[in-house]
Amino acid sequence: MLRIMIAVDGSELALDAVRHGLMLMRRGGLQATLVLGHVQEEATFVELATRGADMVAAASVEAGQDLLASAVALVDAAGVPYETEIGLGSPAATLVDMVERCGCDALIVGARGMGGLRGAWLGFTWTHTKAHLYRAVLESIAYDYAAALAVVREYSPSVHFSEVRVIGGGANSDLWNQIKADVLGVPYVRLQRSDVAALGCAILAGAAVGIYPDLAATARRFSQTVGRIEPRPAYHRHYEAYVQAYIQAFDPLRSVYQTLSALQATPFVDEE
Repeated sequence: MLRIMIAVDGSELALDAVRHGLMLMRRGGLQATLVLGHVQEEATFVELATRGADMVAAASVEAGQDLLASAVALVDAAGVPYETEIGLGSPAATLVDMVERCGCDALIVGARGMGGLRGAWLGFTWTHTKAHLYRAVLESIAYDYAAALAVVREYSPSVHFSEVRVIGGGANSDLWNQIKADVLGVPYVRLQRSDVAALGCAILAGAAVGIYPDLAATARRFSQTVGRIEPRPAYHRHYEAYVQAYIQAFDPLRSVYQTLSALQATPFVDEE
């Protein structure tokens, strides 16, 4: 049986992650044991000097249990197998250590309050057709890429993106590649090969046995591009406002998504 660790810190964000895990088990038929993991940061020198290491450790465990309580209540109500684990140390490093120590196969961490994120069509009317809804799906994925790109540029303003190299089934759609290029304002380039995952494995295997001494040079040699779709400035300007509307829609919908996640995490009981 799979073991899935869920990072829990007592926040609503963490509870969203728990609900997502429960949804995977109930709707996806996933058989797993949930491990609710919490990390308490290390005590300061002053705390250790004034209270003692044993007392600080006991207080940290007690605080961790309190912060796990809401998540424990959720999984108790769902009737799924679970364990709890409390660690002390740097949150990121300790969480990774806990995943390995507990033998977990996966880790779920909530992100920006969107652990129970769902899809929604906004603004459609009786005049819209299936074609409009289909294009809306293509555009919304591009909007999400644009939102992620904005975050990267915010934290790394010196980074320049000259092009996007696209792989997979979606790479074959010139329409979708054009939409994404227009929304992001970055050219989209398709690779000559479609089986890039298998190719990457072959290159790594070749490097392991000494066939390819330079991985970077080998990767460049095999990653030939075909077809380049340039962004259209007028379309990019048009899409910028829609990207902002897409981002703004999350806050009003968050409580609705959380309600739906909670409903799906509650087992159905036939009282008849």
